[in-house]
This record gives sequence, structure tokens and C-alpha cells, in this order.
Amino acid sequence: MAVQGEQDEQIDEGDSLFRPGQRARVLQLLRSYTDTHVELTRHLARTLGVHVSDAVAVAEVLWAESTAEPLTPARLSERTGLTSGATATLLNRLETSGLVVRSREDADRRVVRVRLTPRARARTEEFFTPTGEQLDRVLDGYGDAVLEQVEHLLTNVVAAMTAHNAHLRTTSPANAVPPEDRSVASGPGAGRGPGTGALGHLARRSTQTGARASPSTASPTCG
Repeated sequence: MAVQGEQDEQIDEGDSLFRPGQRARVLQLLRSYTDTHVELTRHLARTLGVHVSDAVAVAEVLWAESTAEPLTPARLSERTGLTSGATATLLNRLETSGLVVRSREDADRRVVRVRLTPRARARTEEFFTPTGEQLDRVLDGYGDAVLEQVEHLLTNVVAAMTAHNAHLRTTSPANAVPPEDRSVASGPGAGRGPGTGALGHLARRSTQTGARASPSTASPTCG
């Protein structure tokens, strides 16, 4: 009698996306991860007292700062799926709320960078700390070899989806709905897959700390 794994292998490759068994469970878990990302962003929005689209932008700015590559408005536009005009309006709103600042800190003074204010950084770091600590405990239970396999899998999944999205951008009909008309809460910014946005910051936190001693686990102080 064939075991489950052997039965899975006998299913037509044409139906691979909906294949029952382990592959379907993995894909469902990736979807569930995205769902938790969206919900976490909503919680961040409530914590900051802002709209979900604003919280998406704050999380993206925080992520970029943690990688030592502060976002430009153009890059933030790409990350959130908004047009340049909608991004400018969003940044004006975030600046008025005291959450971000725009600065010209590069040798090329034409380049504008977006950074969180000290107050916003303190509040967002405080928000992420409990979840980050829980994820650290989960990752502590797996050795480097397992995590390397997971990293390899997710890298290939992201690459495949990125390539397909790039193809769709070149083949979408001219009358497609513009990005600013979509809900950011369920669009590119909030519903992004593993590794970006709110949960992306937590992933970055774990890779920086190894497990425990992370700047984001320190008690933040308001600026």
C-alpha cells in the first residue's frame, strides 16, 4: 500500500498547486503567515492611532532602517503599491502626525530619505518586542541545518512569485485598477509574503540577534 508521500507523487503535475498532502499544507501555512501579517499590521495601526495604510508605511520604514538602507519616497511607493502622488500624500500625513521625517542626508542632496521619528521608533519597537520574543523562542527550537532548508525554500518561493508578478506587470490590461484604488490592508503593502512589512521586521530582528540580545527587545524610551 502506498504511503501518503507516494500518493502525492502520483498526482498530475498540472494540478500541483492544489495537490493534497504536505505541499498543500505548506502553501496553506504560507497563506496563514500572510494573514497574521495583515492582522499584526491592523494592531499596529490601532496602537499608533493611524489608518492601516499608514501603519504599513511605518512598518516598511522601520524595516528599511533596520537593514541600514533608509527608504526613498520612490522606494516606499514600490513597497506599498501606491502611486508617487498617493505616497506623497501619505508622507505628508505621517509627518504631520510626528511619525516620520524626510531628510537629505546623502552626498547627492537631491536624494530624500524617509526615517521614523524617535517617538515613532520607540512605540513601534515596543509594539514588536513581545511577538519578536515569541518568534525567537520558536526559532531556538530548530538547528541551523533546518533553518537553512526553510530559508532556501522561502527564497525560491519568493523568487517564483516575484518573477510571476513581474510578468503580470507587463501583461496586465491597460484599464487595470490603479494601485491607489486598492485597499492597502489587503494589497501589496500589508498582505506581502514572508520577510517584509511588520513580520519582516521581526524576521530581521531574529537574524540580527541570533535569538536573544536584540536592540528591539530593550525597553524603548520615547523621544
